[in-house]
Amino acid sequence: MNPIISIIRKYEAGSYDENALRTILRNRSANALREACRINFADHPDGTTWVASARKDAMIEALVSGLNHGNTVPAPGVQPVGSDPADLLFAGLRGLMGQQPASIDRDAVVSIVQEQLASMPARTVEVVIPERPTVDVGRQHPHFDKLVKALALGTVALVGPAGSGKTSAARAAAKAYGQAFTAISVGAQTSASDIFGFVDANGEHRKDTVARAITEGHVLLLDEYDTCHPGVSKQMNGILDSDTTVVEFPHGKVEKHPDFRVVVAMNTTGRGASREYVGGRQQDASTLDRMFWIDWSYDVDFERELTLAQGASTEDATDWIETIDKLRDRAVETGLRVTIGTRAKIRGARALAAGFSKDDALDLVLLSALGADERASLKASL
Repeated sequence: MNPIISIIRKYEAGSYDENALRTILRNRSANALREACRINFADHPDGTTWVASARKDAMIEALVSGLNHGNTVPAPGVQPVGSDPADLLFAGLRGLMGQQPASIDRDAVVSIVQEQLASMPARTVEVVIPERPTVDVGRQHPHFDKLVKALALGTVALVGPAGSGKTSAARAAAKAYGQAFTAISVGAQTSASDIFGFVDANGEHRKDTVARAITEGHVLLLDEYDTCHPGVSKQMNGILDSDTTVVEFPHGKVEKHPDFRVVVAMNTTGRGASREYVGGRQQDASTLDRMFWIDWSYDVDFERELTLAQGASTEDATDWIETIDKLRDRAVETGLRVTIGTRAKIRGARALAAGFSKDDALDLVLLSALGADERASLKASL
């Protein structure tokens, strides 16, 4: 049975709720969702026409609403073909296949297409800012353009699971703006002096990393910001506030460079801990009110490109991606407090390229760090 259809059957049987279903579907590729829609809506008069050009988010909504409202799908032509090269190529092939004899092996064609896509250069992003040279920042998260634009407005908070690429996105944004990049991790033990520095007995300002970032116009990343003590983070409100031009430091007032920008990276929304991220703390409302927010969830298509670029064979890397996707789905289904992120795919592919077996790679990047019950539960999905 198609794996997504199997997931849907479990949902219908009450194995998990709609939120869990949506999470699992978002972690599947557009092509996998398209095949599931094609199967699920095979008897619908508009199903085949709509599926050929549907976008990923539309297919997720159709699968969920189809379950709840009698397999209804949007009218054909409502959803345009996505801009992703895989979507465009697949839609084109689907049109050609409809004109060919039924003897064509669709699975074989899809397999060939996937192999060719894997060998194609990754789609890159070029950032054009008036009066500045065009910058090629390579393949980026789908929300990267939103990050770059929002940074021109003020402090941006990237909220997403561990390993979803928040730090690398902030670094790439600094490159796009042609600015230096400074990253600082904060946490429960971070003090105000760690951020603002202090004046020693000789009158010298020490720990001036943040002050230099402000005066020299860097892009400053404050990582793990939701784990910071709220009293300390509140003292940083002046740093976060784009309307504040001067920040008070122990050695005096520091004037912000006009190009100074801040990115805040968090696993939670700053409203307290979650089951997965127990270090998250409730932040002051005045702090959270100073940010523009972007959901930085896993992007499975981006993950695939990154994984295929680690040196393992296409066959081994593709199998590894499918394995990690199954484990990630299993963790969601069973409520395991396990993070199976992008790093698991990338590091596992590196291990395969270095000559480790698949089982050894699983132990190295994931299973050996878990308890016996957690390992057994995850392995049940393989």
